[in-house]
Amino acid sequence: MTTPDKTVAVNADELHVLDHTTAWRRGRYRNYFTAGDDSDSWPVLTGLVEKGLMTVSRRADATLGRMTTFMVSDAGLEFLRKALP
Repeated sequence: MTTPDKTVAVNADELHVLDHTTAWRRGRYRNYFTAGDDSDSWPVLTGLVEKGLMTVSRRADATLGRMTTFMVSDAGLEFLRKALP
């Protein structure tokens, strides 16, 4: 699957993370995914940041420990609107 302008390819794992982060298919909206750098989701999350579909909203610190919070970007939300209407 690619972004509407065909510039960014998204695989099934990435689509799942975008959906999970926003609870898109469940009809609820949130926008956060907190994970540590040792999480299985970490490579997917950082890959989505590199593609511009997610952003880092809070980096690991004394409060969160090794956890970092990610959010779906405006481009990621636009992608979801078209990919999962």
